[in-house]
Amino acid sequence: MSSDQFQHHLRRVAISSRGADIDATLLPLRLDPKHTAILLDIDGTLAPVILHPERTRIPAPTMSLLRRLHVEYRLLGIITGRRALDARHIVGLDIDYTGNHGLERLTPHAAKTVLDASVGAWRDRVRTVFEQHCGPDLAARGVGIEDKEFVLTLRWRGASDLAAAQAAVFAVGEVAKKAGLVVQPGRGSIEIRPPVDVDKGTALRRVVDDNPQIRHVLYAGDELGDVSALRALDALRRSGRLQSVVRVGVASDQVPDAILRNADLVVRGPRGVQRLLKRLHKPVKAVPPRTL
Repeated sequence: MSSDQFQHHLRRVAISSRGADIDATLLPLRLDPKHTAILLDIDGTLAPVILHPERTRIPAPTMSLLRRLHVEYRLLGIITGRRALDARHIVGLDIDYTGNHGLERLTPHAAKTVLDASVGAWRDRVRTVFEQHCGPDLAARGVGIEDKEFVLTLRWRGASDLAAAQAAVFAVGEVAKKAGLVVQPGRGSIEIRPPVDVDKGTALRRVVDDNPQIRHVLYAGDELGDVSALRALDALRRSGRLQSVVRVGVASDQVPDAILRNADLVVRGPRGVQRLLKRLHKPVKAVPPRTL
């Protein structure tokens, strides 16, 4: 997306995403925190996207807010492309984690993740692509290789020769497609995953189904994989299962247009998410009774 297109979409969607309008949108959640779930992505949402994902850290002010919201709201959860155990390590809270874009779940107090039943049959094909095509030659081109057992993420951002690294990654992607796997584009990356009907949208629905007391949900995400979660929230709102939803698009210069088109609010980067979480924590002022 060009800079002009980005600014156009940002103005179109965020025109009511400021000040009192944000507070009005968040008010149903803030008035009923014990029936509200706050679900968040990590990279690009809670923490900046960096060249070396293993070094990701959530800023201290955001972590402080997450600790408070964990106490104040019914459910705080993470839905991420990372492995669930890695997400728990980054966040450091005993909350609900969905990893690998919905393929695994790590509930509070659990020691092990639970894999989606549809995944196991595809493990050998993913492992074959990794072992035969993700070796030293790929790394030598500056490609970052993240092995998540059932999912592979290949990143070319940061390579000295971006074109050559991207071509090498796309070649692996073609091999994966021929093996029947799905190749999903990301921000300077691709993700190779099993062709199963599981995504962040189905993950969000699972969290809601497992918590029938939830009436309101906020979800925030920044990349193409988050669109399914935003759309799932809209469907849950239209069906009447949820009383209110807040779909937050986290904008950057590379934000997919689909994020902006499916968002109720748009904030700019992890700092914008931090300010939004601060508003969720802000007490609701009591309205004095009118005198007749």
